[in-house]
Amino acid sequence: PTCGAVLHSHSPEAVGLSRAFADAASYTLAGHEMLKVLPGIATHDISVALPIVDNSQDMGYIIAAVGPALLAPDAIPAYLIRGHGLYGWGRDMAAAERVIEGIEWMIAAELAERRFRG
Repeated sequence: PTCGAVLHSHSPEAVGLSRAFADAASYTLAGHEMLKVLPGIATHDISVALPIVDNSQDMGYIIAAVGPALLAPDAIPAYLIRGHGLYGWGRDMAAAERVIEGIEWMIAAELAERRFRG
């Protein structure tokens, strides 16, 4: 009820991450300073689960698949649809944009770290 805006992105990094972890129900983001863009988070010393659900043309399926993760007490206002993109929301457009941009940045940083580590 407090959601005033929802945004959806299709970055190659988010799509690639969701496909690379084909069996994962979520991806953990941890230790990033950028976590503080998420509501209620005031430290980088935390981890959050970014839910990942399989893509479907049936929105009822997607809702049923992601619903339990979004109702968890520590849920973040975002999820990935595997092979498709990221959804994020907030109380207004600026808050939703912070969520999307912050998570997209963390995904890109995670992938860059993996490349550098080999």
